[in-house]
Amino acid sequence: MKSITGTFNHPGCRSSTNPRWYPQAVAPWVGIDAQSRRSSLIQAGTNCIVEDGSGRNTHTVWIYSGRLPLPSGCQTSLSLWGNIIKADITAITTRSATM
Repeated sequence: MKSITGTFNHPGCRSSTNPRWYPQAVAPWVGIDAQSRRSSLIQAGTNCIVEDGSGRNTHTVWIYSGRLPLPSGCQTSLSLWGNIIKADITAITTRSATM
């Protein structure tokens, strides 16, 4: 397991009451947050534990190679994703994605 610095948000999926923060994008692949069903960009084949902006909640994200359909409410272009918002430490570990 290693730590990385930097987070990005998904503008199309963020809500004012419960913003979602994800590790900094490292490759143009789409993953789905297992709890919230929100989309994110992260390297394929990576299993991440991510925190929301408050640091109180963690979510496991499984990553698949390829672009999955965006969940309802996530109507935003890929060019908007990956905006660096603030520095943060997120622990990640890489493994093969299955499914």
